This record gives sequence, C-alpha cells and structure tokens, in this order.
Amino acid sequence: MQARVSATRRPSGTDGSDFTFRMTVEDRYKIIAQKKSQLQKALVVQALSEIVKAISTIFTTGAEDVAFKTALASCIFGAVAVLPGTLGLKRSSPHYLRLFVFATALAILLSAVPLLLGFYYSKDTNNWEMFRVDGNNNSIGIGLMAAQEIIGLGVKLVGVTVTHSLLQQLTRRRS
Repeated sequence: MQARVSATRRPSGTDGSDFTFRMTVEDRYKIIAQKKSQLQKALVVQALSEIVKAISTIFTTGAEDVAFKTALASCIFGAVAVLPGTLGLKRSSPHYLRLFVFATALAILLSAVPLLLGFYYSKDTNNWEMFRVDGNNNSIGIGLMAAQEIIGLGVKLVGVTVTHSLLQQLTRRRS
C-alpha cells in the first residue's frame, strides 16, 4: 500500500502566483456603492430636516398664511420623497429613484416659493434692522425660518445631484 500524500502540502495554484487571474471589481460598482452610501446619508438628513421644518412650521405660522400652506406642502412632498428614495436605494431601482427626484424637485419648488415671495424678509425695516432684537420684532424667528429653508433646499439639492449621478451609473450600458 502506498501512503497518502501529506495534507501539509499546498495544492498547485494557491501559492500566490495566481494573482493575475483573480477577478477585480469594476470601477462602476465601486462608484455605485459610494453613491448609495452618500444618498443614504442625504435621505436621513432630508427626513430629519422635513420633521424639524414641519414642527416649526406648525408652531410658528398661521394656518391661513400662504407661507404656511406652501411650507407644509413642501414638508409633505419632501417626506414622501424619502420613501421611494429608500426603496430605490435598497432595490437599485431606477424607477423609484426617478420618482424620488420628481417628488424632491416638487418639494424644492414649493420651498422656494416663500423665499421668492419675500415672506421671510421684514417689509417694514431696512436690511440691517432685520436681525434687531426687541420686544415687538419677530425678526430672529423669521431669520431662523429662512435659514432653515435654505439649509433644507441645500439638502434636497445634494440628494437630487447624488441620485442623478447614481442613476447615470445604474443605467450605463456596459461596453
């Protein structure tokens, strides 16, 4: 009878010399993973931003005010946009991601209406008196709401640009 070959010997092809035949991850998939991570962070920040905006809008403005209605509609579209964004992220679905971009674009337009119409600008004072603090001036609150709108717009724009670049990578044809 012949003795078995020792188990301590290494099989051929596993001594490190086969590195040229190993598979590598295509750059496209690395970019997709990076963009998904960025979009996930943007979605979390957008959801938190919409919650804070909704709470501050409800407690600070009147229900009959145009700024209240557009801000609340913007909160609704922004919050609803997070759902297809999350589903598109999990399933790598371009359809859900396009729906996210559409709903976020509507939220951006609705957020810009009060800024463009001047609801966050004090009409009875000049530019330098806007941040004056006294007993009957609500300029600080108006300034904080305007800053919140601008930050929310920035978060939404970042989400849309990241989603756009992710969509380009997901729908890119292989060559």
